[in-house]
Amino acid sequence: MGKSTSSLLVALLLCGTAEALATAAGAEVETRLIVSSQPVAPGQASQLTVVLVNPGERAVSVALEPALACRLDSPTGAFLVRAEARSAPDDAASTVPPGGSAEHDYAFTVPEDAAGTFAFGCDGVGAPPTLLQVEAGEAEGGALREGVQEFTSGFATFEPFYFLVGVDPSESKFQISFDYRVLNPKAPLAELYPWLTGFHFAYTQTSLWDLESESAPFRDTSYKPEFHFLSPRIPWNIPWLDDFRIRLGYQHESNGRDGPDSRSTNFVYAKPILAFSPGEPWLLEVAPKAWLYVANDDRTNDKLPDYRGYFDLELNLTRLHSVQLATHLRWAQEGGTVQVDLTYPLAHLFFGNFDLYFQAQYFNGYAETLLRFDRREQAIRLGLAMLR
Repeated sequence: MGKSTSSLLVALLLCGTAEALATAAGAEVETRLIVSSQPVAPGQASQLTVVLVNPGERAVSVALEPALACRLDSPTGAFLVRAEARSAPDDAASTVPPGGSAEHDYAFTVPEDAAGTFAFGCDGVGAPPTLLQVEAGEAEGGALREGVQEFTSGFATFEPFYFLVGVDPSESKFQISFDYRVLNPKAPLAELYPWLTGFHFAYTQTSLWDLESESAPFRDTSYKPEFHFLSPRIPWNIPWLDDFRIRLGYQHESNGRDGPDSRSTNFVYAKPILAFSPGEPWLLEVAPKAWLYVANDDRTNDKLPDYRGYFDLELNLTRLHSVQLATHLRWAQEGGTVQVDLTYPLAHLFFGNFDLYFQAQYFNGYAETLLRFDRREQAIRLGLAMLR
């Protein structure tokens, strides 16, 4: 073992000893630090997640500072960095349910002069350090690219992102989706009114693709821009409840056609999102969504509510970093609709080389898109997902 590697291990052991002493002194939760598993660039903005795990049988209240003093240690040098909470300081206080966990996200900037592998630790959280790899050049886009694309940190995942081929190729389907936070959480307006950071713009596009026909036409496409507000974490002392938020939104949906094939609708919705951690490594998400139609096109799809209804129940059961079973259940006057998606990371099958999921989807019901909303359709599809 080389001298540099030995020194790094010593730094890790010393920080681990400090964490063990904190536990012995009476800490009631286990704390972990998570940083990017991919190399980051000098000068790059990055994220730190502090994970609080409560193995006990009673709820524990933990208060984290809105800013953390952190340190990057390596055999060639050390750097001090300041990590600032992404949410409002009031949200730094958490009640960790028995047998559950809580997460807090912080933002920090990698020092300009840093390079190599570092032990990344923070004061006052009682967590052992983790490893952070810093590489100049192409790492995560690089600092120079951030000067060209300055606002990429506002983008996030939203609905699943996939390409699926139907067992009947005429029933193939793909979907793209993204979410964008409107306000900079570090700017003066957001610091004065932190709740304003909950406003987002999102866009989802779902297409049914007939791969069986000679010209492979799109059977129908739904364009779904929306504006929504996502609440901060809502404290609710329920066993195993890890996170609870509410999303309120306004969405437009149309298929971009004219004449008799034109379809469009608008609706306002409320969607509570509850995440339960019954025990590592499982996560259960329950997200009922209710909506009201606004300015629906009564000329071409006046009976859409009879087939799509007013309520969707989303249930996602995930083994972390592994398989996920996701379901959507709707009931309307003309009958029920069910969609089931099973995804599994291909990285587990191909030695970590592919950042993709294998996906299988089953759909049976109405109004998958707008054109043929009043026809019951059934499809089995297989393919790849980038986001699930």
